[in-house]
Amino acid sequence: MVLLTLLLFCQAPLDAPAAAGEASDRLLVCGTAILPFAEGGVGFEARIGDERFPFIDAEDAFLRVTLTVSGADAKNNMLYAGETPLGALVNGENRFDVPKSAVSDGSLLLRVLLSAGSDALFDETKPYGSYNLDDIVIESAAFAYADGTEAAPVRTLLYLPVKGQAGVTERESGQAAGIAVGDGWDASTGLGGSTPQTPVCVGFLLTPDLGRSTAVCTADTTRLPDGPADAVLYDSATGEPAGETLELYVCNTAPDVTFPLESGGRLPAGEALTLTVGDNAWGLKTAAVYVNDALLQSVQAAGEFTIKAAALRTGANRVRVSTEDTAGNTAEHFLLFTVSETPDYVFRAEGAGAAFALDGVEGTLYGAVKAKNINMYQNRLGVFGYDALRLSTETLVPFADRASIVTEAVGNSLPYQSFVISVQDSAGTAAVSYRGETGNGDDILLKVYNHRENRWDTLYTAASGEQVTFLADLVTYSEDGKMRVTAMPATVANGSDTMLWNTDTQYYSRYEDLNFLYESVVRYAAEAYAAGEIGYALHTGDLVDQTDNAETARKQYAFASAMQKILDDAGVPNGVVAGNHDIRHTSADYSYYREYFNEARYADMPCYGGGLDDNASHFDLVSIGGYDFVILYLGCYLEDDPATLAWANEVLRTYSGRNAVIATHEYLNKHAQWSGDRAEVIWNELVVPNGNVKLILCGHNEGAADRLRQVGDSDRYVLELLADYQFAELGEGPQHVENGMTCDGEGFVRLLRFTRGGQLLVSTYSPAYDKWNYYPEYVDSLVYDLDLIETPLSIRTTDFAVGLDIFPLESSDSRTYDTLFAGFTYGGRDFYTPLLLKDSEELLYAVPEDGNDYTEQSLRYGEAWPAGVLPSLRFGGENTLPASDSYSSAFSLLPTADGLPVLSSGGPDFDASFSNSGGYVQTLTGGALWVTTLHNVQAPAFGESTDLFFGVTAAKNANWNLTLYTRKGKTLNFSQGLYAAFGYEGHDVPSDISGTWSGYIPLDGLVDADDAVTRVAFTSATIGEAIVFDYLFLARAEGARYAFTAGDAVREVRVAEGRVLYAPDDPSLPGFTFDGWTDETGAAVTFPMIAGPEGGRFTAVFTAQEAVPRAEALYEETALAPITGSTNAAADPSADAGGDAWYLLLLLLPLALLIWAAVRKKKKE
Repeated sequence: MVLLTLLLFCQAPLDAPAAAGEASDRLLVCGTAILPFAEGGVGFEARIGDERFPFIDAEDAFLRVTLTVSGADAKNNMLYAGETPLGALVNGENRFDVPKSAVSDGSLLLRVLLSAGSDALFDETKPYGSYNLDDIVIESAAFAYADGTEAAPVRTLLYLPVKGQAGVTERESGQAAGIAVGDGWDASTGLGGSTPQTPVCVGFLLTPDLGRSTAVCTADTTRLPDGPADAVLYDSATGEPAGETLELYVCNTAPDVTFPLESGGRLPAGEALTLTVGDNAWGLKTAAVYVNDALLQSVQAAGEFTIKAAALRTGANRVRVSTEDTAGNTAEHFLLFTVSETPDYVFRAEGAGAAFALDGVEGTLYGAVKAKNINMYQNRLGVFGYDALRLSTETLVPFADRASIVTEAVGNSLPYQSFVISVQDSAGTAAVSYRGETGNGDDILLKVYNHRENRWDTLYTAASGEQVTFLADLVTYSEDGKMRVTAMPATVANGSDTMLWNTDTQYYSRYEDLNFLYESVVRYAAEAYAAGEIGYALHTGDLVDQTDNAETARKQYAFASAMQKILDDAGVPNGVVAGNHDIRHTSADYSYYREYFNEARYADMPCYGGGLDDNASHFDLVSIGGYDFVILYLGCYLEDDPATLAWANEVLRTYSGRNAVIATHEYLNKHAQWSGDRAEVIWNELVVPNGNVKLILCGHNEGAADRLRQVGDSDRYVLELLADYQFAELGEGPQHVENGMTCDGEGFVRLLRFTRGGQLLVSTYSPAYDKWNYYPEYVDSLVYDLDLIETPLSIRTTDFAVGLDIFPLESSDSRTYDTLFAGFTYGGRDFYTPLLLKDSEELLYAVPEDGNDYTEQSLRYGEAWPAGVLPSLRFGGENTLPASDSYSSAFSLLPTADGLPVLSSGGPDFDASFSNSGGYVQTLTGGALWVTTLHNVQAPAFGESTDLFFGVTAAKNANWNLTLYTRKGKTLNFSQGLYAAFGYEGHDVPSDISGTWSGYIPLDGLVDADDAVTRVAFTSATIGEAIVFDYLFLARAEGARYAFTAGDAVREVRVAEGRVLYAPDDPSLPGFTFDGWTDETGAAVTFPMIAGPEGGRFTAVFTAQEAVPRAEALYEETALAPITGSTNAAADPSADAGGDAWYLLLLLLPLALLIWAAVRKKKKE
């Protein structure tokens, strides 16, 4: 029995860890440590295991100055060495390296100069009170040589103002800490000058030992394992030991925390939680314990700590313990768990009856008659959201074998187990006792069919593995002597295989005439969810645009909140995360976000798994397309926060069996490169160590990009997607301009479909304009293979019993019974114990053969041919020079090694070289956003029917461009003039082309026959990505022209007569199967074939894939199966909450009650 803990938090000290004893005779080190060798110098090194740490000349870091500051408002308070600035002072610890050259005439003066405005510092030539300085406190100051030895003595100089005058008065002070510096603030003038006794400048005067060696050996001890280590001094040149060894003890790990249960576990209601804070060699400095974001207590001693039950809440809880040792090592520890509604009680057989025990709670004992005639059904092909009494695909299975029957979904189906109980001749209520398990740990919905309202009622939601009992009124829940109870996973799913992804809707919230776009998206999502077309909606931030002004911020937030509420009210599982616009950019002010999108708003949603910092970050649990997902949202500017990372890792470990999607605001740029300084942290700290991370979604940067990034040199890949349409413009409706671009967004969202073949199909759609794709199809419609974790839903029933004809045993009623259970009230809710059964007999029945077809369709898709692209062009693949007989009269426009192009614009940092096959390779390495080089040519006149052949190899999101200049002044710019050839529409003229392309562009109509190319410009516009211009030449395309049409896309193949003609790679169309090609007469053709002289046209034939047949809804109960015999089921020990056998004693209970009644009657007489 668990006693309710009375103390909120109590502790019991622990002994110091064993490591402290090992470390007591050794030099404790952590982080970057200075190794204090007596000998050595430049040319020597310390060896610790396989690691080597050389001595370096630290003349540029002769002195290390550490100033801890508080109260700073400005960002340009400075520390100077003489007249040389060392760096800015900000709140917290500031470290500066002072070079030996800063020492003048044997002394070094360090001065703190305060900010006097955005671009100004304290100037003693100005009268006191004519300026306003920042006001700070120098909490502490420390000065040490490069080898760690304290630099002393240090004289503190205070420079006091002269009231109303310029200049200062210097005064020496013995003060070394808590030094206030500044000039206050005068309300009448709006300037400083109200604190004349406070120095306006502080100096530290040192007389350094210039004869001290500046050679120092520092070791990055984070490269070493914790524990004892020997640092041996070596001569680097000879490789021989130098005869000195330092005995070290490495400790870079903060004190650990041990929790009494694992994350994902459950704690009974009313039970306290005791955790243990450990120690380490440095010794614990503090452990701060938080419960659901609230600081409970900070303690300074290792030991056991108890969190009482009153500090926890029913449902999801998180405990965070932040530990720090005396060396500054810190760690964050999280426990994510659920507090059950049910307390930990005792119910067991005792004597001739049963005993119930729960502190402070009285129970009522009931007798009942066990239902023996129970039929069990399972359905592996169930339909989400069905409302019929039963489905045609359910099959009868042996009830006696229930504990060994695992009902596993086929594909994206809802598995369930259903029980039809004979309640003939019974009245009142039935007690249903159940325990089961789901494969993924989801809760279990226990539904009973309501025959009065013709619907399913959920009478209990049980945790997986939890034994529960509930009551069902037989008038409501039975008909014709039968009652049906169904158990199914309480999975957040509606049968859809698609998520809707929205992001960067800030302008929809800002401009009233764009409000309709936000509304069009959420109403489309609500309707699609009701139709089973999407199963989840997510938003990756920038819900609003402006948050600097309270009135404006609340207006925009109120609108965004109302839009998201449309999803909430429609029951659409959904989640949001803050973007930089939502939190005042780098200020990371979450106050408005928490006001409108706090944890309380989402906590009761079935998909909500839990959050951190009042929903600044959170995770959802959903099932899409038959796959289980954990959607992990990371708040903007919190992605590298140690607590957020520790919490996120705990979430990913706890749900390691689920496919993880990380949703964050800023991660990729339009070149599919990491954006900002936090993306790499997400990758290294979350993605790499957690193999279940499959997908990362982000917005923030305008454009769309995708990258399948390899994890190290493993065979694991993670898909990264950027989709931000905030500057999309279709030329319809309002046209607002921000940052020099229209910012209407046009309502485009991404749809992410997870197929049963393990693929992700990405599409882009605007509900407002009913338009698919904003960018070309190869940008906005994607197909990726993902190594998804197969997690078919499943359920198993380990115990099921029903008690009928229930009555309380407190009366002298002599009715017969063979079952006992107890009822009690706790926390305002009624609970019932499991049924204690005397009779284990179960009736048997014949089970027919299962006639269902459980074959799962798992079709796979290829990349769709991009519509709108010039038929003679190819996107992607590998580039090879066209066959020599496919063109004639070629003239190359590529540079050669003896004539490299010259810089024209952008740059200037780039590399230029040639590939092994002669292609020109250009790589932007830094500097500007692009580099363009210019190559002069003397090409012949175009003539008639000339084509421009080219091949460019580049990463999918790497940008490049080609521009041809002619003698007559014409310009052929691939992105600006020929964009339509690459699939772009006029509403989105690109600045560059991206990815690998090859083919030819007919020049007829674009140039004059007597004109000629004089210059070629090569542009590279993605830093670090090599652009290979494989070939570029003018020629005349030869051979017969064959056109292959697949839907709206056309591909052209040129083949000389008599050569073999191959069809392009098979086209793909989601929802259809490619069946082959037909010619212009409609006759089927096969490839390869011999090319003729005239060419031809071929059309792809697609057949719609047959829809998976849905189960038929049935509304009349089936008859109970005929009884063929009976069996005595094995006793289930877990059904007895106390664990004692009692069946023989229970046989005497009716007789005992009769005797008791007779004695009572005799006494009355």
